[in-house]
Amino acid sequence: VEVPGVDGVRAIADFEPTLLIMDIEGAEYDILARLDLAGITRLLVEFHPVHVDAATHTAILGRLISDGFVIDTDCGMGNVMLFVRPS
Repeated sequence: VEVPGVDGVRAIADFEPTLLIMDIEGAEYDILARLDLAGITRLLVEFHPVHVDAATHTAILGRLISDGFVIDTDCGMGNVMLFVRPS
């Protein structure tokens, strides 16, 4: 199945969202490794760790934490995680 795509950088620049929700069946790792999340204050992601090795999964979590996000441990379940950038 082909699905039309959009440039994530352009979409964020055009819409200036503060919340980003991702459920993209393993592509979240590649996208999160490259995407500028400067204006994002909340990020809800369903991770699919079966598609990557443990080092890649850990690196993405580390990247988000080093970008100032914290994991909201009161929200989320299993592979669905909410990251919040405290104000």
